[in-house]
Amino acid sequence: MNQILRAETRVIDRPNSVRANDVFRPYKKEKPQAVRETDVKEDKVLAQLEEALVKFISQWKLVTAFHWVACEVHCEEALALIRDIKYTAKDVEKFTVSLQEFIDLRGFDFKVGLFLSVLVNNCDDDLYLLQLKHLDVKIQDIGFRNNKDIVIDGNVGANLGLEMSSGKLLLNGSSGNCLGWRMSGGTIEIKGDVGLDTGVYMVNGDIYLNGRYGKISDHIIGGRIFHKGKQIFPIGESE
Repeated sequence: MNQILRAETRVIDRPNSVRANDVFRPYKKEKPQAVRETDVKEDKVLAQLEEALVKFISQWKLVTAFHWVACEVHCEEALALIRDIKYTAKDVEKFTVSLQEFIDLRGFDFKVGLFLSVLVNNCDDDLYLLQLKHLDVKIQDIGFRNNKDIVIDGNVGANLGLEMSSGKLLLNGSSGNCLGWRMSGGTIEIKGDVGLDTGVYMVNGDIYLNGRYGKISDHIIGGRIFHKGKQIFPIGESE
Protein backbone atom coordinates (compact mmCIF):
# COMPACT_ATOMS: atom_id res chain seq x y z
CA MET A 1 0.00 0.00 0.00
CA ASN A 2 1.92 2.98 -1.27
CA GLN A 3 2.32 6.09 0.80
CA ILE A 4 -0.22 5.55 3.54
CA LEU A 5 -1.15 8.98 4.86
CA ARG A 6 1.07 10.60 7.46
CA ALA A 7 -0.85 11.30 8.92
CA GLU A 8 -12.90 9.36 32.16
CA THR A 9 -9.56 7.80 32.24
CA ARG A 10 -10.45 4.08 32.51
CA VAL A 11 -7.75 -0.19 31.56
CA ILE A 12 -9.67 -2.87 29.70
CA ASP A 13 -9.49 -5.91 31.96
CA ARG A 14 -12.59 -7.78 30.80
CA PRO A 15 -11.76 -9.73 27.66
CA ASN A 16 -15.32 -11.09 27.66
CA SER A 17 -17.03 -7.75 27.06
CA VAL A 18 -17.63 -6.07 23.73
CA ARG A 19 -17.43 -2.65 25.37
CA ALA A 20 -14.29 -0.85 26.41
CA ASN A 21 -15.48 -0.52 29.99
CA ASP A 22 -12.99 0.61 32.61
CA VAL A 23 -10.28 1.16 30.04
CA PHE A 24 -8.17 3.34 32.29
CA ARG A 25 -8.36 3.46 36.05
CA PRO A 26 -8.46 6.96 37.52
CA TYR A 27 -5.17 8.66 38.24
CA LYS A 28 -4.26 8.65 41.88
CA LYS A 29 -4.17 12.03 43.56
CA GLU A 30 -0.65 13.34 43.71
CA LYS A 31 0.91 14.37 46.95
CA PRO A 32 1.50 18.12 47.12
CA GLN A 33 5.07 19.14 46.33
CA ALA A 34 5.97 22.27 48.20
CA VAL A 35 9.72 21.91 47.89
CA ARG A 36 11.18 24.53 45.56
CA GLU A 37 14.12 22.26 44.77
CA THR A 38 11.74 19.78 43.12
CA ASP A 39 10.31 22.47 40.85
CA VAL A 40 13.79 23.55 39.79
CA LYS A 41 14.70 19.95 38.97
CA GLU A 42 11.50 19.47 36.92
CA ASP A 43 12.13 22.70 35.01
CA LYS A 44 15.62 21.49 34.17
CA VAL A 45 14.26 18.20 32.83
CA LEU A 46 11.64 20.03 30.77
CA ALA A 47 14.34 22.26 29.29
CA GLN A 48 16.40 19.18 28.39
CA LEU A 49 13.45 17.54 26.65
CA GLU A 50 12.65 20.72 24.73
CA GLU A 51 16.26 21.09 23.62
CA ALA A 52 16.27 17.46 22.46
CA LEU A 53 13.07 18.04 20.45
CA VAL A 54 14.53 21.07 18.68
CA LYS A 55 17.64 19.07 17.74
CA PHE A 56 15.50 16.14 16.59
CA ILE A 57 13.42 18.30 14.28
CA SER A 58 16.31 20.39 12.96
CA GLN A 59 18.48 17.34 12.23
CA TRP A 60 15.68 15.43 10.50
CA LYS A 61 16.69 13.90 7.15
CA LEU A 62 14.38 12.32 4.63
CA VAL A 63 14.45 8.51 4.68
CA THR A 64 13.30 6.90 1.44
CA ALA A 65 11.63 3.71 2.64
CA PHE A 66 8.29 2.31 3.74
CA HIS A 67 6.75 4.69 6.26
CA TRP A 68 7.18 2.37 9.24
CA VAL A 69 10.84 1.77 8.33
CA ALA A 70 11.47 5.51 8.18
CA CYS A 71 9.73 5.86 11.55
CA GLU A 72 12.09 3.30 13.05
CA VAL A 73 15.13 5.21 11.77
CA HIS A 74 13.85 8.50 13.17
CA CYS A 75 13.01 6.91 16.51
CA GLU A 76 16.60 5.70 16.85
CA GLU A 77 17.69 9.29 16.26
CA ALA A 78 15.31 10.53 18.95
CA LEU A 79 16.45 7.85 21.38
CA ALA A 80 20.06 8.96 21.02
CA LEU A 81 19.01 12.47 22.05
CA ILE A 82 16.98 11.55 25.14
CA ARG A 83 18.81 8.44 26.34
CA ASP A 84 20.69 10.22 29.14
CA ILE A 85 17.80 12.39 30.34
CA LYS A 86 16.19 11.20 33.57
CA TYR A 87 12.47 11.90 33.24
CA THR A 88 9.11 10.58 34.41
CA ALA A 89 5.57 10.31 33.03
CA LYS A 90 4.81 13.63 34.76
CA ASP A 91 7.68 15.26 32.86
CA VAL A 92 6.27 13.90 29.60
CA GLU A 93 2.87 15.43 30.41
CA LYS A 94 4.47 18.82 31.17
CA PHE A 95 6.42 18.53 27.93
CA THR A 96 3.21 18.07 25.92
CA VAL A 97 1.77 21.20 27.52
CA SER A 98 4.80 23.19 26.29
CA LEU A 99 4.61 21.93 22.68
CA GLN A 100 2.70 24.94 21.34
CA GLU A 101 5.96 26.93 21.62
CA PHE A 102 7.51 24.77 18.89
CA ILE A 103 4.57 24.47 16.53
CA ASP A 104 6.22 26.67 13.87
CA LEU A 105 9.21 24.37 13.51
CA ARG A 106 9.26 22.80 10.06
CA GLY A 107 7.45 19.46 9.98
CA PHE A 108 6.31 19.75 13.59
CA ASP A 109 3.08 17.81 13.00
CA PHE A 110 4.71 14.72 11.51
CA LYS A 111 7.91 14.71 13.58
CA VAL A 112 6.86 15.32 17.17
CA GLY A 113 4.62 12.23 17.29
CA LEU A 114 7.60 9.93 16.91
CA PHE A 115 9.49 11.91 19.53
CA LEU A 116 6.60 11.45 21.97
CA SER A 117 6.46 7.74 21.12
CA VAL A 118 10.11 7.36 22.02
CA LEU A 119 9.68 9.29 25.28
CA VAL A 120 6.83 7.02 26.35
CA ASN A 121 8.29 3.69 25.26
CA ASN A 122 11.64 4.35 26.90
CA CYS A 123 10.42 5.59 30.28
CA ASP A 124 10.00 3.32 33.31
CA ASP A 125 6.46 4.47 34.15
CA ASP A 126 3.42 2.59 32.87
CA LEU A 127 0.71 5.26 32.47
CA TYR A 128 1.00 8.54 30.51
CA LEU A 129 -1.23 11.56 29.92
CA LEU A 130 -0.58 13.56 26.75
CA GLN A 131 -2.21 17.02 26.79
CA LEU A 132 -2.77 18.04 23.16
CA LYS A 133 -6.06 19.96 23.21
CA HIS A 134 -4.31 23.31 23.02
CA LEU A 135 -2.37 22.55 19.82
CA ASP A 136 -3.34 24.16 16.52
CA VAL A 137 -2.20 21.12 14.50
CA LYS A 138 -2.94 17.40 14.62
CA ILE A 139 0.11 15.29 15.40
CA GLN A 140 0.55 12.02 13.50
CA ASP A 141 2.32 8.75 14.36
CA ILE A 142 1.67 8.96 18.10
CA GLY A 143 1.94 5.55 19.74
CA PHE A 144 4.41 4.13 17.23
CA ARG A 145 5.28 0.65 18.52
CA ASN A 146 3.51 1.52 21.75
CA ASN A 147 3.90 -0.80 24.73
CA LYS A 148 2.48 1.40 27.52
CA ASP A 149 -0.88 2.80 28.69
CA ILE A 150 -1.54 6.25 27.23
CA VAL A 151 -4.40 8.71 27.64
CA ILE A 152 -4.50 11.48 25.02
CA ASP A 153 -6.63 14.58 25.46
CA GLY A 154 -7.17 16.28 22.10
CA ASN A 155 -7.43 15.47 18.41
CA VAL A 156 -4.60 13.73 16.55
CA GLY A 157 -3.59 13.06 12.96
CA ALA A 158 -2.98 9.87 11.01
CA ASN A 159 -1.40 6.56 12.02
CA LEU A 160 -2.31 6.58 15.71
CA GLY A 161 -1.01 3.31 17.20
CA LEU A 162 1.17 2.47 14.18
CA GLU A 163 2.75 -0.95 14.84
CA MET A 164 1.45 -0.86 18.42
CA SER A 165 2.40 -4.12 20.12
CA SER A 166 0.84 -3.95 23.61
CA GLY A 167 -0.60 -1.58 26.17
CA LYS A 168 -3.73 0.52 26.02
CA LEU A 169 -4.33 3.78 24.20
CA LEU A 170 -7.33 5.97 25.01
CA LEU A 171 -8.01 9.02 22.84
CA ASN A 172 -10.37 11.66 24.22
CA GLY A 173 -10.78 13.23 20.80
CA SER A 174 -10.79 12.33 17.11
CA SER A 175 -8.18 10.54 15.02
CA GLY A 176 -7.11 10.75 11.37
CA ASN A 177 -6.68 7.99 8.82
CA CYS A 178 -5.01 4.59 9.29
CA LEU A 179 -5.81 4.09 12.96
CA GLY A 180 -4.05 0.96 14.25
CA TRP A 181 -1.99 0.52 11.07
CA ARG A 182 0.05 -2.73 11.35
CA MET A 183 -1.07 -3.08 14.98
CA SER A 184 -0.05 -6.41 16.50
CA GLY A 185 -1.49 -6.20 20.01
CA GLY A 186 -2.98 -4.03 22.72
CA THR A 187 -6.16 -1.98 22.85
CA ILE A 188 -7.14 1.35 21.29
CA GLU A 189 -10.30 3.24 22.21
CA ILE A 190 -11.39 6.41 20.39
CA LYS A 191 -14.01 8.66 21.99
CA GLY A 192 -14.42 10.90 18.94
CA ASP A 193 -14.46 10.32 15.19
CA VAL A 194 -12.01 8.37 13.01
CA GLY A 195 -10.90 8.80 9.39
CA LEU A 196 -10.38 6.22 6.64
CA ASP A 197 -8.66 2.81 6.58
CA THR A 198 -9.06 1.92 10.23
CA GLY A 199 -7.10 -1.24 11.04
CA VAL A 200 -5.12 -1.37 7.79
CA TYR A 201 -2.82 -4.41 7.92
CA MET A 202 -3.75 -4.91 11.56
CA VAL A 203 -2.63 -8.34 12.79
CA ASN A 204 -4.00 -8.52 16.34
CA GLY A 205 -5.44 -6.37 19.12
CA ASP A 206 -8.74 -4.60 19.73
CA ILE A 207 -10.00 -1.23 18.48
CA TYR A 208 -13.06 0.38 20.07
CA LEU A 209 -14.80 3.20 18.15
CA ASN A 210 -17.44 5.43 19.70
CA GLY A 211 -18.00 8.14 17.10
CA ARG A 212 -18.28 8.31 13.33
CA TYR A 213 -15.77 6.42 11.22
CA GLY A 214 -14.93 6.87 7.55
CA LYS A 215 -14.14 3.34 6.43
CA ILE A 216 -12.84 0.11 7.90
CA SER A 217 -9.85 -1.09 5.89
CA ASP A 218 -10.21 -3.86 3.32
CA HIS A 219 -6.74 -5.08 4.29
CA ILE A 220 -7.09 -6.35 7.86
CA ILE A 221 -5.25 -9.55 8.73
CA GLY A 222 -6.49 -10.10 12.28
CA GLY A 223 -7.72 -8.48 15.46
CA ARG A 224 -11.15 -7.07 16.26
CA ILE A 225 -12.92 -3.76 15.79
CA PHE A 226 -16.00 -2.61 17.73
CA HIS A 227 -18.33 0.34 17.21
CA LYS A 228 -20.38 1.49 20.19
CA GLY A 229 -20.06 -1.96 21.75
CA LYS A 230 -20.96 -3.94 18.63
CA GLN A 231 -18.29 -5.98 16.88
CA ILE A 232 -17.98 -4.83 13.26
CA PHE A 233 -14.86 -6.80 12.36
CA PRO A 234 -14.73 -9.69 11.84
CA ILE A 235 -18.44 -9.67 11.02
CA GLY A 236 -20.36 -12.67 12.28
CA GLU A 237 -17.99 -13.41 15.16
CA SER A 238 -18.40 -12.43 18.79
CA GLU A 239 -16.52 -12.81 22.01
